[in-house]
Formats: sequence, structure tokens, C-alpha cells
Amino acid sequence: RIARDATWRRAVAQLRALALPGGLDEGDGPPPPPLWKQRPAEAIAAGDFLPAATEEVDEHLRQSRGACHPRAVQPVGLAAAEPSLRAAVRQLHLWRDATQARRKRRLLKLQQLESSLLPLSDELRRDFSPAHMREDGAPRLHSAWLGCIARAFKL
Repeated sequence: RIARDATWRRAVAQLRALALPGGLDEGDGPPPPPLWKQRPAEAIAAGDFLPAATEEVDEHLRQSRGACHPRAVQPVGLAAAEPSLRAAVRQLHLWRDATQARRKRRLLKLQQLESSLLPLSDELRRDFSPAHMREDGAPRLHSAWLGCIARAFKL
């Protein structure tokens, strides 16, 4: 019965889309190019340009003389990480300075999806729960939302 509900099917599809890189969040356009591909004006506009005085660079080079890059000693890191962590890092890199705004939009979308299924959960409770569970005043299980999550992520 739940799988026939159009609101529920739409919520499943949108929840799946939110989990994909980019998801339903296409509003900010493409990210700026990476630092090594930017022209100076682009780097300044993106907040990636860090001016340095000659004496700061000289001191940095003096202190780093003889140092070894961590990857040369320990070749682990993102390549050895779980796929979900690698995907999260890639997503944050793409979002750059828009991360907080995009996360807020996604959270709002999740809340809207969850709220849109409340009437269906109420209907399921009314039609399928025993009387003592409908009348006990306990917090209600949001079965439509839990079913949506289970279907969207094949749990």
C-alpha cells in the first residue's frame, strides 16, 4: 500500500538524489577552478590567494630544509580511506565556500520530505496499528519516513 502512494514514491526518489554527488543541489553553478589552474585575479576572488612577504617565504624555506613530505613516508590517506569518506571529501572540495549553505539547503529538503510523509504515517497507524497502540499517547513511529529511507538506500 505504501509503495502505491505518489508522495512516498517521490520522497524515495528525492532522498536517493540527495545522497548523490550534486544531488538536488545544483543552484550555485560550477565551482571555481582549482588553485593551480587559476589566474591571479580568480585566485583572489575565490579567496585562495595568500600574499606573502619575501622574508616569510625565506623563513618557511629555511625551516623546511631537510623535511620529508608525509606522503613520501606514509603513502596512505584518502586513497586508503573508505569510499564514503572519499566521496565526502570530493563533495566538500567541489562545494568549497558554499558548503554551509548547501548543507542547510539539503537539511531543509530532508525536513520537507519527512514532513510530507506525516499524513501517510498517520494513515498507516490508523489503518494497521492495534487500538491500544493508537490510544496510548506514546510518541508515534514515523513509519512512512522509515520506509522511505529503507527503500531509498535498499536497507
